[in-house]
Amino acid sequence: MQKIIPASRVKNIRYAIREVVGLANEVKASGKEMVFLNIGDPNIFGFRPPRHMVDAVYGAMLDNRNGYSPSPGIEEARDAVRRQAERSGIKALQDIIITHGASEGIELCLTGLLEDGDNVLLPQPGYPLYSSILAKLNAGINPYYLNEEDNWNLDAEDIERRINDRTRAIVVINPNNPTGAVYPRETLLQIIELARKYDLVIFSDEIYDKLLYDEEQYTSIGSLCDDVPVMTFNGLSKSYVVPGIPHRLDPVQRALRTARRLYRRREQDGQGPAQREPSHAIRGPGGPRRPPGPYQCNAEGTDASPGHDRQNAE
Repeated sequence: MQKIIPASRVKNIRYAIREVVGLANEVKASGKEMVFLNIGDPNIFGFRPPRHMVDAVYGAMLDNRNGYSPSPGIEEARDAVRRQAERSGIKALQDIIITHGASEGIELCLTGLLEDGDNVLLPQPGYPLYSSILAKLNAGINPYYLNEEDNWNLDAEDIERRINDRTRAIVVINPNNPTGAVYPRETLLQIIELARKYDLVIFSDEIYDKLLYDEEQYTSIGSLCDDVPVMTFNGLSKSYVVPGIPHRLDPVQRALRTARRLYRRREQDGQGPAQREPSHAIRGPGGPRRPPGPYQCNAEGTDASPGHDRQNAE
């Protein structure tokens, strides 16, 4: 039988939070108890989504709203995201695309932006998805390092020294995964100034924006400028305990028309019932609000803030 040779572009793809599972399973097989924390999946620890979100999807399926949806997402979901963005202070909103997880949105935008040999500024430590996508695109990782002595803050002066003529974008994960750092407004303004000076696209990964501790003040970087291209990525998986449900991608300003074309060439999107969740999560009972801690149980099971039906969870 002829040997199937993988494409060269996948040779250097690594994904640490998945690859560690093999080693962990070996340890588990030896008899040791393992708690798998490599994937941010609250469901496996007994947490459940808010009931009104489950009912919204169930109701959509009963109503036979099971057909293909528009490629950028149903208007109800996109409108809910638009309102949430406005509440976050984002004014110059250009487009919204509902994707199969924030990861798909990130890959679309990087694919639409980068040529072979371009590079992207990535935080270290950071989320390994970005480096995996860059490896597939034959693009370079341009690392910048977070300072543990300064609450894992980033150093704008150090980042500027790393920018070269092939640097196209900077990734800012805020709140940061894995450090948990929440960047102050002054730091975000420094990043905006670098993007403005060197014509960079800002990739703002904000998936943990509702899971804050110690009265931290969170600011969406897209709310601080209207003349710099910011791609905002967010979703429901962490704050509302629904990993795998559609997420949002908010292209701001002039960036990445190609990403829109790539997504819309799919012609249809097959997640119609699930796309009822964003609107019900955002405008559900009580409205969105910051919880005092992640995955806080809710006694009544009716609060639309990130929380859960305690009775169902038990």
